[in-house]
Amino acid sequence: MNGAQKKLARELFGFRVHKHLGDGAQSRVYSVWEPKNHQLWAAKHVVLEDEKDQRWIDQVQLEYDIGSKLKHPAIRAIHLLKKEKSGGFGGIGGKVREIALFMELIDATPLSDIPRPTMDICIDLFRQVAEGMQHMHDKGFVHADMKPLNILVDVETWQAKIIDLGQACKIGETKERRQGTPGFMAPEQVELEPITAQTDVFNLGATMWWVLLRQHAPQAARVDAEGRSLLWKDDSSPMPNAIDSSIPDRLALLISRCLEREPHKRVKMSWVISELQEMSSVRA
Repeated sequence: MNGAQKKLARELFGFRVHKHLGDGAQSRVYSVWEPKNHQLWAAKHVVLEDEKDQRWIDQVQLEYDIGSKLKHPAIRAIHLLKKEKSGGFGGIGGKVREIALFMELIDATPLSDIPRPTMDICIDLFRQVAEGMQHMHDKGFVHADMKPLNILVDVETWQAKIIDLGQACKIGETKERRQGTPGFMAPEQVELEPITAQTDVFNLGATMWWVLLRQHAPQAARVDAEGRSLLWKDDSSPMPNAIDSSIPDRLALLISRCLEREPHKRVKMSWVISELQEMSSVRA
């Protein structure tokens, strides 16, 4: 959090701040009240303090550019983007010095903070997330940072919402630097190869592994002693149900096939959805 944001805001671009919800790397998140529509939204707020903060401004802009093109019940809805340039709000020219992304306000808990639900609920949550990611793929985008922290869950209805599109990109994009979360990253993310829909398949497989076993998949990249992201090279990774026999064989096989090292060997997201749907109907 930069110095300009240490003090909590009372108002953002005409929206009245209702509550401080939390802080990200260089962002602050609020619930805000929109007087015109009498509605509450979540707002991600970033202030540019020096040049190194520019990437956080760019990340919020990217989240809007992609999120505003998506409409799916398992993806957090984007409302609008407001920004102020040096020289005044709405001014022409100058650098963006402040930006706020207004999003659907969700009263839910990150999946990472929830004790493992029943197997039936886990399967249904995985299905919802897979369907949301397939919608992204159909629109030409990859999430590229799927992990339990980026899935909000209403524990009364067990509805899932994918959040945080800050690492998202167009299908086939090659990034200039490593992005993603250690413990969930695919090999191609570490090796700076093109990011595709198969990257999301791997990230989802690593997410399912963690949710069911509360440990990182051995196939996923992690951080070494020097703080660098490296691929965990383990060609003899066990099946998940060899660690926990309560995991159905079919689900264990699905997860393992999501975690293949080479993208073309992984299953397609459409097949992941089909398998999870069928598992749900069999267990109903």
